[in-house]
Amino acid sequence: MYQGVELIKTINQLSKKPKFIGFGSFAEYGSFNTPVKEDYIELPINLYGLSKLTFKKYSELLCHQNNINWTWIRPCYIYGPKDVKTRLIPTLINKFLNNEDVILDECKAIIDYLYIDDFVNLIYNLILTNHAGIYNLCSGKQYVLKDIINLIYNLTNSESNIVFDPTKNRINYNYYICGDNSKILRDIDVKILTSLEKGLIETINFYKNS
Repeated sequence: MYQGVELIKTINQLSKKPKFIGFGSFAEYGSFNTPVKEDYIELPINLYGLSKLTFKKYSELLCHQNNINWTWIRPCYIYGPKDVKTRLIPTLINKFLNNEDVILDECKAIIDYLYIDDFVNLIYNLILTNHAGIYNLCSGKQYVLKDIINLIYNLTNSESNIVFDPTKNRINYNYYICGDNSKILRDIDVKILTSLEKGLIETINFYKNS
């Protein structure tokens, strides 16, 4: 948080103050069972969400006090080529491409995945506007994690064995992580987002060729 505060102080010293854009997380919202909107009351249930929310409030106050255009981005799950290899989707793609067996929990979570190109495009177009405030960056769709895994399996033509083991289910895990993206789509000129299947095909092809 210290670096973020220092950045805002530096911005305030400039003769022409640029827009400040901070990156938060859906973890700020806490536990919920419907697609969250930006005006929901935040009730984080872990330290990560609390730390993001703390800087959100601090940066908002500091920017408003100094007449700096303030925007706060809350991304949901982002995926695509060049992702961190240890994350779920690249891990599964590499295992399926190598026909390795995979053991998972029940994968019953309902989640929102946004393709990386859409994520970048949404931010770029938001920068070009004078809009400010909080924005969810997500696909606005709900997917059962198990269905995503089976789709990756089919798209890779894998011969791996998949085991969905209920004994591996995590305790106190938020099994619903989805958002409403109507605000960002209303305020910028981006209306069509990449389908999950197309995004996964692009991601799989990247790992096939890397």
